[in-house]
Order: sequence, then C-alpha cells, then structure tokens
Amino acid sequence: MEPNGYHNAWIVLLDEDKKYLTSAEAGYGPAFDPMRTQLKNGDWPRCVREVLQRKEILITDNPKSTCYNCPLSHYLQNRSAYTISLRQNNILYGIFSACIPESFAEDKEEQALFKETAEDIALSLYSVKTEKARRQAVESLRKSDERFRVALKNSPIIVWSQDKELRYNWIYNPNPAFNPEEVLGKKDEEILPADDARALTEIKQKVLKSGKGSREEVRMTVKGTPFFYQLVTEPLRDAQGNLTGITCASVDITEFRGIQQKLEKSFDTTIETMSKIVETRDPYTSGHQSRVSQLATRIALELNLSREKIKGIRIAALIHDIGKIAIPSEILTNPGKLTDIEFSLIKSHSQKGYDIVKGINFPYQIAPIILQHHERNDGSGYPKGLKGDEILLEAKIIGVADVVEAMSSHRPYREALGIDVALEEISKNKGILYEPEVADACIKLFKEKGFKFE
Repeated sequence: MEPNGYHNAWIVLLDEDKKYLTSAEAGYGPAFDPMRTQLKNGDWPRCVREVLQRKEILITDNPKSTCYNCPLSHYLQNRSAYTISLRQNNILYGIFSACIPESFAEDKEEQALFKETAEDIALSLYSVKTEKARRQAVESLRKSDERFRVALKNSPIIVWSQDKELRYNWIYNPNPAFNPEEVLGKKDEEILPADDARALTEIKQKVLKSGKGSREEVRMTVKGTPFFYQLVTEPLRDAQGNLTGITCASVDITEFRGIQQKLEKSFDTTIETMSKIVETRDPYTSGHQSRVSQLATRIALELNLSREKIKGIRIAALIHDIGKIAIPSEILTNPGKLTDIEFSLIKSHSQKGYDIVKGINFPYQIAPIILQHHERNDGSGYPKGLKGDEILLEAKIIGVADVVEAMSSHRPYREALGIDVALEEISKNKGILYEPEVADACIKLFKEKGFKFE
C-alpha cells in the first residue's frame, strides 16, 4: 500500500439485500477482525452507511474524531480516508475504503485514481458474476436439452423452431436417419414440394402476423405418398416479449386418419341405412331425405358455415324424418285429405325422431336439429312453436330445404308443384316463416348457380 501512498485498505462484498458476504484487508492484519465482526453483524460504521446512499467518493478527515463506532479509527489519527461504493450497471457489489495521508484528501488526481481503482474492482466483480451466470445458464440449458431429448426419445413428435424469416434454426427429429443439416438455415420451399410448402408457410405466417398459436391438420406428400400430421405452432418471444420466430411440434396421424376415415365411412353407411328404413315406411317419398341433405349442405356451404356444422347438417338432413317410423304407413301413404287426428300424428314425427336419436352419442347436435326442423321464425311451426333465434340455424336450413324438395316432388295426395312454385313460397315468406339469409342462399343456388337435385 505504501508505494501508492495508501496506508491501509479494506473491501467488503454485499449481497443483493446489502448483507455481508465476505471481506478483505491490506495493512491491518488481525486488527481488522473487530471491523469484520461488526460488518457481519450489520453494525455499519458511518462511512459505510453514507456511501450506500451515494456513488461519489466519501472523504473523511481525521476519522478518529468523527467515526465513533469504527474499530479502525485509532489507526487513522492524523490521516484521512477515501470510501466509495463498488457499482457496475447500477448493481451494488460492496464497499472499498483506503486510509490516506491528509495531504491526499483534497487532491483531485488522487481522488480520480481512487475512483478508477474502485471502478476496475467493480468491473472485475461484475465480470466474474456474469461469467458465473453464463456458465450456470449454459449448464442449465444443457441439462434441460438432455432431459427434453430423453423425454422425446421414444416419442413420434418432431419439434423445431424457425426465425421470423421462417428459416429453420433448431430441430429435433427422433428418426435416427434424419440429418438436421439438410434443414437448418433453409425455408420450407427449399426442402418441400411446392404445394406442401405453400400450405405450411401460410399457417406459420398467420401465427407470426397474429401473435397467436394455431393447431392444424396438414397433408404432406413424401415420395409420392400422402401423410397427415397434427401441427401445433406457437409464437416464439425473447425475454422482453419481442417476437423472434415460431416454435412448432408435429406428430404423424396418418394411421389414426385412416382409422378415422373407416369409422366415418361406417358411420355414413349407418346413417344411410337409417334413412332407407324411413323410406320403407313411406315409399312415395323415396329419396326425399337424401335430396333435402343435398340442398341443405349446399345452403350451408353458401353461408360459409364451419366444416363441423356442415357435417352436422348433412347427417341431420339424411334422417330428419326418422320419426315417421312410428307413424302408421296407411297414414303416410294416404292419397286423400287427412283428418285432424291423422295430421297431428304426422306432426308428431319431429318429436318422435328426437326421442329415437337423442340417446345416440352423435358428434353434432343431430337430435335438436331433427326436433326443430318444422319450427318457423314467426312461431307458427311445431312441435314447440319456437321463434327466431330460439331455433337452431341448422334446423332453419333443413326446414327451407325440406319445403323446397317436398313442393317440387310428387306426393300421394298431389302432383309435383315444381321448383318455381317452391322458390316462390320461400321468397314470399322470407323473414316470416324462413330465415332471410337462408332463403336468399337457397334462391341464389337455383337461380344463379344452377343447382339441381340429383
């Protein structure tokens, strides 16, 4: 210490709560032990208390007379002291103090030198802490990646990330034959068939634009063979919340898709069988439910309804008259005028149809649609006299398709009235009996798009 003119010096390091961590001294030897004990106990001398509140040097003249509770004050007779907090990037690391000749106290060059020394010490402490944190982060990341790979070792899931330009920057593929170098740094259009690349890019760009994740089923072609994947895409953000790219996970569902298609085919066959059972009771309306289903499905498409709603409408329409199974066939085929009792039995088919299918676990609202397909907007329908929004849109669509098909087809009690008369009925009662947007879509299909029953 003497070559620089400093008689003694000490440093104490503090934690984030300003509590004692460790200390070191030069020139005091065992005489520093009482000071160390005092610092550990949090009984800080005046110089420490003051520099914790400031960034500049604290200059203490004749510490023996001003620092009453300092164990080192008797060493500082006829001397002065510099004390400063050790800070870097607004982080407090500790306190640095040196005993100096009285002649140094107001020397600006000595003050600048002391402050520079303190800054160097603080920078070193910051670098040590930063490097330690970096090594801990790297080790934590290594362990995390290792755990991640172990967890996915026997999983069919492929996981990857892409930057904002949609270039692959990380990928995990459990296939041992997979070479990541064939993908990293590239975009989809560089590694996939054009149609597949366009479809994937559209999904990913939508996530980047909206900042919201998506879950999609995608079709890919590998060596001419179609495969189906469930793709989950989420936005990727940095610590500040800035969007940096996307992260994706996909799983091959081709086998599941094949099973699903077989089940759907079996389901459709069951529905068609149920529809034909009704026709055996009422042969004069053979094909009626199928034709209603054709028109109702096209109306739903015209209204841009979801795929699930359209499926539900198609199925419900195919069996919307299933309740007629419970109606005596002589009433269904009666070519004459029905009595009030007979007509009330006919009208009961909606309720009976609901009762038949309500216990079946359909993936759509089939039973309520069947129940409501004869309800009308003004409340004049049956069986419950529902009005307006009380009626499902799907039931309103089937109701319009039902009227058009029935009026344009032959019945045992009358000849076919024709499409023009049927459309006139829909147009005339649009907004009264029939939902306006459904009526308009139906009329547009026939008059502008050339729809015809098959």
